[in-house]
Amino acid sequence: VVFSTSIISSIDIEFLKTARSLGVKTVGMPRGWDNVNARFYPVLPDLLIVQNEDMKRDAVSLQGIPATRVVVSGFPQFDWYRKPKIIVLRDEFFRSRGLDPSKKLILWGSTGRWTQKGTSMCDMLVKAVNTPGILSAPAQLLIRAHFSDAKSNRFDYLTNNQSVIIDDNLTRSDFFWDGADPSTEELIKLANTLYHADLVIIQSSTLSLDALCFNKPVINTAFQGLYDKDGNDITPILYTEDCYRPLVEFGAVDLVHDETELVESINRFFEHPERAAAERKKALRQLAFEVDGQASTRVADGVERVRS
Repeated sequence: VVFSTSIISSIDIEFLKTARSLGVKTVGMPRGWDNVNARFYPVLPDLLIVQNEDMKRDAVSLQGIPATRVVVSGFPQFDWYRKPKIIVLRDEFFRSRGLDPSKKLILWGSTGRWTQKGTSMCDMLVKAVNTPGILSAPAQLLIRAHFSDAKSNRFDYLTNNQSVIIDDNLTRSDFFWDGADPSTEELIKLANTLYHADLVIIQSSTLSLDALCFNKPVINTAFQGLYDKDGNDITPILYTEDCYRPLVEFGAVDLVHDETELVESINRFFEHPERAAAERKKALRQLAFEVDGQASTRVADGVERVRS
């Protein structure tokens, strides 16, 4: 069996073509949750494994693969979030990362080199955690840099800021196009980061789903991210994509459109972290299927089904 874990990648497509020509059975998975209805799959495998029911529907209707050849697994990487033994105590985690256990923890994920004003959002958050009176509780900022930002050391200018920690939990590799090859240690640290964070701020990213696995409050920024050729801020369009729209429609995330709304949302979640908890659970169920620690098993069962 040839198993493609990124069915839209050029090298995977070549392997799938060759396997089909040789009569070898194939299994494929989308690299992410956002391409089944956006990218044409030139080679359909004998079995397609997708992460949620919406993706299965789109695979059948848009890619033309029979429903009997599509299996829903959930996200295998989320299995790590259902391993309670890897979670350490708050004080232990905070001190290991140079964080202050007495302060709230804001986790912010950057969006990479295609964000024209990539440090402006960061600077807003840095100002918020450093200026008394802006936030309703003392807080610190942990920056999880997008792989392209980590490679360019985009946030090194904040290295000596006492309220800001730049997450260096990134295993780099020149072998992969994104320069990253997550290790077991890295995945465990990420699980602990999400578990102990008070809230997560991100612009239209799968990291929102990671946060929902722990039912953490999520703020999505809909400004200063994407601009058209005339310089108009069109960031809100990111939240109209089919894969992401349910998060907004369920009310599972706070969508903020300027700095004032951002600060207000942070303070509301600091005071009431349980707000939108039920909505987060509903959205997670629709977009991540079962987060039960068994997604990898369902993937393996799919491969075994084809092999036998």
